[in-house]
Amino acid sequence: VDGTAWGGEVVLADYSSFKRVGCLKPQKMPGGDRAVEYPARMLAGILSEKLTVEELRMVFRELGLVEKGFRRGWEEFELVLRNIENTVARTSSTGRVLDAVSAMLGFCTHRSYEGEPAIVLEDNSKPTEEKIRPRITNGDIHVVDSTDIVLQALELVRNGADRREVGYMVQYAVGFGLGRIAGIYSRGRRYVVLSGGASVNTYLVEGVKDALQDTGLTILLPSQAPAGDGGIALGQAAIAAYRTLTRP
Repeated sequence: VDGTAWGGEVVLADYSSFKRVGCLKPQKMPGGDRAVEYPARMLAGILSEKLTVEELRMVFRELGLVEKGFRRGWEEFELVLRNIENTVARTSSTGRVLDAVSAMLGFCTHRSYEGEPAIVLEDNSKPTEEKIRPRITNGDIHVVDSTDIVLQALELVRNGADRREVGYMVQYAVGFGLGRIAGIYSRGRRYVVLSGGASVNTYLVEGVKDALQDTGLTILLPSQAPAGDGGIALGQAAIAAYRTLTRP
């Protein structure tokens, strides 16, 4: 709709229409689909919003990510850096942010099956009372600044924080941010429906629930249909049925 690959969205919807009111910040995908297979590329794209090329070199060297996250090591990493400003492909995907953090924390630097980096991130995370508070900006729509979340996580790692706890904090923060946006539009509404692969992430859902706890909204989670792409057909069928039944 806007030239980016959607993913982490807040949408007001019924059977007849929808309106996008919030999202995660659209992030660069260096190399397009290569950034899905090698999430260190996604991390470079996210951090490039705030860090210089030299700062990126320093961070990736500190994290030991050049050799682990790029098939051809420094040669490929430098190529990514040279072209990062010209990257056209962007995505607001929740999964891509979690993938990038999974790589940053050293949990998963190569995806061998769908959703692997984010799944490994969740599996290796450890709940803590400490939280990363997401920053939300308001322009045409509300935007959760995922770059800021990742930068806060990076700072914690560089200061010696437990990487398992940092992983938890990121997932919680992403969910909390999206939940806060949904809460803005709670008046006159009863339900918030979570779907997509991220809706099976325990810590992200925890963040959404905490953000919405004082709104009176009921949170619905997929149980009888797949949470991911497998559930799309059911939604399409429901909309088609509505249009058929309400046709003049």
